[in-house]
Amino acid sequence: MEFELSKVAEMPYNMDFVEKIKQGDEDLRNGMGRKVTLVELDDLWK
Repeated sequence: MEFELSKVAEMPYNMDFVEKIKQGDEDLRNGMGRKVTLVELDDLWK
């Protein structure tokens, strides 16, 4: 059985999305995050 790798497999995520995630991680390291309670989190789904 033969397999061929495509460019999609090399980078499965959109680069804009990856940059936003990296920026969010950096913001958290710099103390710019916000704690959310379980109640607040649960309310997001209602």
